[in-house]
Amino acid sequence: MAPQEHILLFCPGEQPPALFTAAFRATGGITRSFAFAELDVTADTPGEILSERERKQAFRTSLSRVKEIAAPLGIPHLTLYIDLPVPDAVTASVLGICRDHPGARYSVLLAGPSVPVATGLFRMAAWLGADIYQAGPKSVVHLLTLPQFRMDDLAANPNYGAILALLHGKPSVKNGAPSGIPRSYLFGSMKDVYLPVRTLAGRPAHRGLTPGNFSQMLAILIGWGLVAEQKNSAGGRGRLCGITPDGELAFSLLSSGPR
Repeated sequence: MAPQEHILLFCPGEQPPALFTAAFRATGGITRSFAFAELDVTADTPGEILSERERKQAFRTSLSRVKEIAAPLGIPHLTLYIDLPVPDAVTASVLGICRDHPGARYSVLLAGPSVPVATGLFRMAAWLGADIYQAGPKSVVHLLTLPQFRMDDLAANPNYGAILALLHGKPSVKNGAPSGIPRSYLFGSMKDVYLPVRTLAGRPAHRGLTPGNFSQMLAILIGWGLVAEQKNSAGGRGRLCGITPDGELAFSLLSSGPR
């Protein structure tokens, strides 16, 4: 079986070579890449000022260097120019890539200055289940996270918010040194604030907190990326639970008032 392709789709920003290099390092290796740029950068416009013409030429030269960088790495690279700069035009181009490369994995990198191109790539990233990265100052690349749930689903069960409240401000779970709070401590604390909630299937609510329904709620929060759990490698028994950055964001939204 051939290895899965890993395709990078990106807005080239102001420094395409630096952005491509940063993306290559951040994504853990890509096998093919596509840059998306507006068509008007390929030609000078009559009457435009000299500085704008020079900016376009520098950008075109910079774009061509991406292919030169990618080639020694064995990465085929192509710049796609969007004639009509609207999100739907980007969608059509990405769909063409999907047809040509079925089963590929995608990473999407968002950078300026074209809002329509970035919007179109962001939209398709959600549909493709792609990893989404944002270009920061000096072409530093950051991974973005998207919620795997609806806030209404989170707010529907007050016990989810209670777990996040108990973990809020506590040490988060990190790789390496053990962190977070003991799961047994979290369970004991939840006993005092647990509220019976009828399940979506209509089954009667548990009158009190049990290890089973606590584990179920915790598993949902972990699956949503709001809580993380790890083994206590410092010699302590049991597992440690901690709130994630997305969990802190969800907690802040829940605390901001009724929706």
